[in-house]
Amino acid sequence: MLINILMPIGGRGQRFVDAGFKNPKPLIELNGKPIVEWSAQSLKSSKLDCRFIFIYNRKYTDSFKIVLNRIDPEHICVDDEIEKGMATACIQARKYIEDENPVVVAACDQFVKWNFDEFVDFALKYDGACPVFRSKKDAYSYAKIDDDFNVLQSAEKNVISDWANLGIYFFRRGSDFVEATENMINKKVVTNGEFYIAPIYNQYAINKKIKAYPLKQEDVFILGTPEELSEAEERMKNG
Repeated sequence: MLINILMPIGGRGQRFVDAGFKNPKPLIELNGKPIVEWSAQSLKSSKLDCRFIFIYNRKYTDSFKIVLNRIDPEHICVDDEIEKGMATACIQARKYIEDENPVVVAACDQFVKWNFDEFVDFALKYDGACPVFRSKKDAYSYAKIDDDFNVLQSAEKNVISDWANLGIYFFRRGSDFVEATENMINKKVVTNGEFYIAPIYNQYAINKKIKAYPLKQEDVFILGTPEELSEAEERMKNG
């Protein structure tokens, strides 16, 4: 079984630009390793056949080539010139994912200490699954869940519970992901003018079972802003 891992890496990273960083956000380093490589490291498997599909504007090809080859020599690159959010970026890869194989959509700016294989074993029992951790920051996406960790609702930048989505979303079948994403785009479900991944579960969950996968807060490293990057550096330094 092939697992397609979609990772959009074309975001502007404006807060890093404003803070004086020269590299695109995915290539900014944390302890000598680019952020995108930390994120991909969280999705490495010792037993599964995983294929990374990176989505970005091809004008950055030369900058990314060495790092992406190091992550996965067999990776696929998909051009995204629209840049209207992660969901529209991911749908550009539909010809690679519109089948029965699972899809994992992952942001390029987080790192988690876990066993990815254990998460996939858990996720394959359901139609979808998302790792969650405790938070109240309004910059994240959130999942409203019941006592059995069934996902009832998912929202972007709206604190509907105290369970934040990590930024990794599992879909049991790529064809279902494509259908749900297109439904969301056609309905123009946007947040701050962009199409995000989290609300896709609201299209997907009507007749599907989506489970939350709780993580310990100390195992989660969010790398989306200069402040979060500095915090991660301090936490890693202190063990």
